[in-house]
Amino acid sequence: MAVDKQLKRLALIISIYIYVQRNMAWMVVGVFVMFGTIAIISLGVVHPHEQKKVLVGTVGMIATASLYVSPLSVIVSIFYIRIKIFERVNRVDFSILNDCFSY
Repeated sequence: MAVDKQLKRLALIISIYIYVQRNMAWMVVGVFVMFGTIAIISLGVVHPHEQKKVLVGTVGMIATASLYVSPLSVIVSIFYIRIKIFERVNRVDFSILNDCFSY
C-alpha cells in the first residue's frame, strides 16, 4: 500500500515536470519569435540609426520592466489568497463564538 502511494506521488511529480517543461518550451519559442520580429522590423522597416535605437531601446525597457514586475504580481496574488483564507477562518471563529455566547 505504501509503495502504491509513493508511485502515485512519483507519477504526479513527473507529470508536473513534463507540464512545466512544455510550458517553458513555448515561452522560449515566444521569446525567439519576439526577438526575430524586432530584428526584422529594425533591419527592414526602420532605416535611420536613431529610430532603430529608439525601437530596440523601447522594447528592451518594456522587457526589463516586465522582468521585474512579474514576481511582484505573483506576490500580490499570494497575499490576496492569504487574505481570503484568513477571512474564512475569522468567519468560522466568530460563528463558533456567537454560538457559544448565544445561550
